[in-house]
Amino acid sequence: MAHKAGTSDADNGLAHATNDIGLISLPGGRKLAIAVFITGSTAGDATREGMIARMAQAAYESAVAASRKWPLPSTQVLSYFQA
Repeated sequence: MAHKAGTSDADNGLAHATNDIGLISLPGGRKLAIAVFITGSTAGDATREGMIARMAQAAYESAVAASRKWPLPSTQVLSYFQA
């Protein structure tokens, strides 16, 4: 995984921006690009970073599950698009 995170200062307990963008390697060599931006949050740094981590994990798990369905055998691809 490669990523670049960023966090703004907080004013009166309000974090204006916490963000992370990254490329996640999937099984089979494919890459998943993800960007998460959290704005106007009163949650602490660890909570915001944990939210980003959970979103990245959910995106990874969803992409892995979807990749198990593809590629379909050529006969199934044809019937898929004819439906």
